[in-house]
Amino acid sequence: MNVHIIIPARLGSTRLKNKMLKKILGKTLIEHMCERALKLNFKNLVVATDSKEIIETVAKYNINTYFSSKKFNNGTERIRDYLIKKNIPGNDIIINIQGDELNFSLVTVRKMISFLKKNRSYEIITPIYRAPSPSVFNDPNNVKVTVNSKLDAISFTRSQVPYKSYKESYIHIGIYGYKASIIKKYNTLKKCYYESVENLEQLRFVYNMIPIKCICVKNNHSFSINSKKDLISAERFFK
Repeated sequence: MNVHIIIPARLGSTRLKNKMLKKILGKTLIEHMCERALKLNFKNLVVATDSKEIIETVAKYNINTYFSSKKFNNGTERIRDYLIKKNIPGNDIIINIQGDELNFSLVTVRKMISFLKKNRSYEIITPIYRAPSPSVFNDPNNVKVTVNSKLDAISFTRSQVPYKSYKESYIHIGIYGYKASIIKKYNTLKKCYYESVENLEQLRFVYNMIPIKCICVKNNHSFSINSKKDLISAERFFK
């Protein structure tokens, strides 16, 4: 059982054009992501992208890259393509770190890996945290998560859920842990209306009744970069 850290990083973005190459304190977002991911110390680290410019940018880090100009609907489809082309065994663990999840928690990723190694009943795990303020809760870029008593995900949405109650709301962090086998099945799963409306790929698993375990992070210091305002906030934090 090997662990693969994969950063899907497409150049195009509807909310912030070319955001992977936007600079924060002199370094591009993808450079910050690579430097952070290298601290996990896993040899199977890959940037999966549709951009030769991104590949050139990360070349100095001497990490693997996977290029495909094929149009994918989301990062999960891009990773699936990589797993199939590289013939990755189904029992291997895949950590999908979304390319805009700046300053993600190394401790959380290690906990996710440990969980998947020990628990055969789950094939997917993802981190969440309590909404700290109304502004975080109200922002549609912050995905809200409802869970059951076992902290299995019930739903993901950009809407204000639960209704007007930010103190009881969980926010999703853009990292997923999977067994490779479940990602390989992704394109065979029935698509649902909700995933296209919300633009949230994980809803396909929920719709097909595949459990997603949530791990609750007490102090989240990562930044999901979706706007120029987020870039400014990140610069202020790192200064």
